[in-house]
Amino acid sequence: MIKKADENTISNWLSALAGDGKLFGPNAEIGEWGIIKNVSSMGNAFEITFSPKSIFLPRRQKLFEMDADKPAETIREVLPDIPEGAVLWGLRPCDARALELVRRVFNENEIADPYFNIIWDRIVRIAVGCSEPQDTCFCTSFVGGNPFGTQGVDVLATKIENFFILEPITKAGEDVVKNFPDADEEDIEKLAQIKKYATGKVNSSVPTDIADELLEIFYDVDFWKESFANCQGCGNCTEVCPGCYCFDIVDERNGEKIFKNRVWDSCISENFTLSIDGENPRRELYRRQRQRIMHKFSYFALRYDRTQLCVGCGRCVQNCPSQIDIRKVVKNAVEENIVEKQTN
Repeated sequence: MIKKADENTISNWLSALAGDGKLFGPNAEIGEWGIIKNVSSMGNAFEITFSPKSIFLPRRQKLFEMDADKPAETIREVLPDIPEGAVLWGLRPCDARALELVRRVFNENEIADPYFNIIWDRIVRIAVGCSEPQDTCFCTSFVGGNPFGTQGVDVLATKIENFFILEPITKAGEDVVKNFPDADEEDIEKLAQIKKYATGKVNSSVPTDIADELLEIFYDVDFWKESFANCQGCGNCTEVCPGCYCFDIVDERNGEKIFKNRVWDSCISENFTLSIDGENPRRELYRRQRQRIMHKFSYFALRYDRTQLCVGCGRCVQNCPSQIDIRKVVKNAVEENIVEKQTN
């Protein structure tokens, strides 16, 4: 049943969760997603440069710890400490969809990552619908993509005037909002109007079912060099992307303890494919950016039912210091492939 709650009621509810250490969200004071201790520090998703991926896949995550003097005898697994009944408030629907795609990777076949899954299973994800999409958004390009999409979402919250409409999507979502009053027919009609208006405002797009076409221009070195001639290799694009999940495992010592940590990595880093003998198949920047595009729109799609890893959030477009636009790159790639076929 669709529910309804005014802003004060939602604020009081979130405050109670924060008091119990069970609230996660966008912390406007530090510009990051994480545990919220006071709701006054909460912003909205568009105020935060980064995605909420860091909650489920922390930048530095402790996996094991051991005593430095006897590491083999004292090694201990360190699992995430997330309280039951925790709530993540405020992620964008595109972020939730990206996290659902990443979850597929961490649960492929019979291999399940306990660190990711414990966090995922214990946090109820409440996405806030995008009533005012930005001009860099292109979520509707993808199957399942929408300013009010529900993939990876437990509850979809949409603000209308001074209240929220709460649509439970999963059983966990139903349980967390069951004590709120039901929405009436007028509320639901307003909700439908807002969804129609906002979806219509997403006016940019990319071609999507292009996995095979991208493979055909993989060796078009001139195209890739030209597309990324201005790339500085800063890695902002992968840093802010909700769908990038590359990581490294490192051993780090702190005093008398040794920790085995999982840390974020990036295919844009020159060291990403650097081998111990000094060889590097992706030493040039264009090769590393080609890998990013191929993974988003080709490799992932070929592995996972033609589903692209990009969700159209637009963060890489907004945060590129060289103003490289992934939408233009992908469109140009398709056009380049057409031209090559016509001339061959």
